[in-house]
Amino acid sequence: MTTELLIKEHNRLALRSLFLEDGFSTFGREPGSAIVMDHASVSRHHGAFFLRERFGILTVEDHDSTNGTLVNGVRVKRKILFTGDVVQVGDFQLYVRHGSTQGGDASAGG
Repeated sequence: MTTELLIKEHNRLALRSLFLEDGFSTFGREPGSAIVMDHASVSRHHGAFFLRERFGILTVEDHDSTNGTLVNGVRVKRKILFTGDVVQVGDFQLYVRHGSTQGGDASAGG
């Protein structure tokens, strides 16, 4: 499963492509994050994506961020992501180009 996100910052026209690896990919303002989003609207340790290639499942989780994480306009704590979903993190929109291939329990072990 090749999982791709397209990232758009609010005040920029260009999209950047990002391919997620199996396991956790943290995102936030913190320079050590796998996905660094350097903007005041994003918490230092905002959240993480969790890709379980073996099961074809991609989830996003919010790590108690100040502004929250939204999926398709709805604030979430944890959510399975599918192709076409839009994740809002502060001033960033992340378009799920290739997401989960099946449903299931987001908390299932892998």
